[in-house]
Amino acid sequence: GDLIHWGTMSTLDLPNGTFWSYLFCDQRLSDMVNKRCDVIIHCYPARVDSTNGFYVFKDNKAIVNPDFNNALKKLAEYRAASKIWLTTIRQWLDFRLSLEGIDMEVLPDGKLQIKNKNKAPVYGITLAAYANEISATGKTVETKKANGELIFWFDLMAGEIIQLTLK
Repeated sequence: GDLIHWGTMSTLDLPNGTFWSYLFCDQRLSDMVNKRCDVIIHCYPARVDSTNGFYVFKDNKAIVNPDFNNALKKLAEYRAASKIWLTTIRQWLDFRLSLEGIDMEVLPDGKLQIKNKNKAPVYGITLAAYANEISATGKTVETKKANGELIFWFDLMAGEIIQLTLK
């Protein structure tokens, strides 16, 4: 049916919070963004003990580890700059599966035709090309330049077909 399952081969039990600064430093986050990576991090911060890296104890009280808090702030900065999409596993899987219903075809005149064969809208379809500008038939397309490429994104309603012209 619609069950999706993956196994976990190991767990990461942080000895302390300093590993958060290592994992979420600007160099690693920028590398992930530039390589357009999908990264799934699955963790359980609710387990309160002194060895998980999420909490520290101060005056017999568990408080959020400053390194973990800084990692969350860094992720929020990247999200605010539209560099990353922080989401749930369900939303990510739903989006990835919806992309299977998107057909793309290069037409004889060089235009790119994109069709949503899904029964629901697909939001945030994102493509990149070595181009300076893009136009679409009756569609607003958002754009930005990054590393010499034009990155563009748009939404497609169920059954919608658009044609894109790249220049």
